[in-house]
This record gives sequence, structure tokens and C-alpha cells, in this order.
Amino acid sequence: MDVFAPFESDRMFTEGASSSPIAMSGGVIPPHNTVGTGHFAFAVSRDELENWRVLLQEQGVKIESEVRWDLGGSSIYFRDPDGNLVELVSPGTWLNY
Repeated sequence: MDVFAPFESDRMFTEGASSSPIAMSGGVIPPHNTVGTGHFAFAVSRDELENWRVLLQEQGVKIESEVRWDLGGSSIYFRDPDGNLVELVSPGTWLNY
């Protein structure tokens, strides 16, 4: 699992926003930004969740919270450089996942 390969820096996330489309060789990145902090989640398998926990700790990313859900799933929460709350979530969290 090499999450750093697509990026030119040694960070998983980069800071900033774009008010204009950014043309890339493989397509166009739409304009994007948020006012204040946001929240987004990535679905991962139960097996991958522990690998992510270790990777985040190795990279010095503070895990803000961990939740074990009633349906058997788990979530790990941490912040990206812009302060957005990132959630890694395994199956068994919601009725539809």
C-alpha cells in the first residue's frame, strides 16, 4: 500500500484550494474549496484499518478519535492540513455499510 506514490511531496494531503479548473494530462480537476472545516470519509476493509492506523502513526498524524460502532464496524478520525476531519470507516458502521 503506497499512498504517497501519486504525490510529488512526502505528504498524504496538500493544503489549499482552487477557484479555477486545473488541467492535467489525464483530465481536469474541478474548482474546490470549503469555508470552515469539513468532514469526509473513505471506506476501507477491516483488515486495512489497522494498516492505516500504523501508517498514520508512522507519519506523525495524530489520531483524534476512534469509534467502535454497534454493528461491528470501526472508524478512525484525524485532521488533514486544512483542518478537515477525515474518517476511515470499515463495514458494519451504518445499516447500508
